[in-house]
Amino acid sequence: MPKIAENLIIRKFGDEYFLLDSKEEKLHSLNETGSLIFSLLLKNFKKDAIAKKMATEYEIDDQTAFKDVEEFILVLSKKGII
Repeated sequence: MPKIAENLIIRKFGDEYFLLDSKEEKLHSLNETGSLIFSLLLKNFKKDAIAKKMATEYEIDDQTAFKDVEEFILVLSKKGII
């Protein structure tokens, strides 16, 4: 399970998250889909459970949803968010 970086200041406005990296002084904004994945990561959901939720929410197949979740988590990791 990915761990959220400790140096993040997290704010939610509506359905979107804004993440301020206080160490790098960078602001990241997440769209609706990214915000859903991130909110489930905050609740310690596993990738499989996140993908199931995504598949239901966006009416896509489980395999596509899992691939999308993995790719998004990789992006978060590369940006130092997790």
